[in-house]
Amino acid sequence: MRLLTLDLTSFHSQLDQVLNANGQEVLATSGTLNGVALWIDWQLDEANTVSGGPVAPVTIGHNIAWDVHSKQAMYFFKRPFGLSDEKKQVLSYNIEFVPETYDVRVEFSSNPVAL
Repeated sequence: MRLLTLDLTSFHSQLDQVLNANGQEVLATSGTLNGVALWIDWQLDEANTVSGGPVAPVTIGHNIAWDVHSKQAMYFFKRPFGLSDEKKQVLSYNIEFVPETYDVRVEFSSNPVAL
């Protein structure tokens, strides 16, 4: 799921603005959610992208193979929560990027899906 897109070709015109992105995603899997992994994909042109994320497909319940030469971030929930077909959750997120200081603030929350 893509959380935030920055267009660096026009970024200079946005340096005085805090950029925000928020949204929701229904988590349609079973297991336990204890955190969210974050990384950056750099799209250099239409044909070339460099990713700082996983270097192989991600399989739930198995270790993730990461690009060891890039930085990733991890957001841990204070209390892990269970997911199932009968107990779906909505993951809400709010991302704030402050260009002046290059600070990125990330918040996640989860609520049961109303059926």
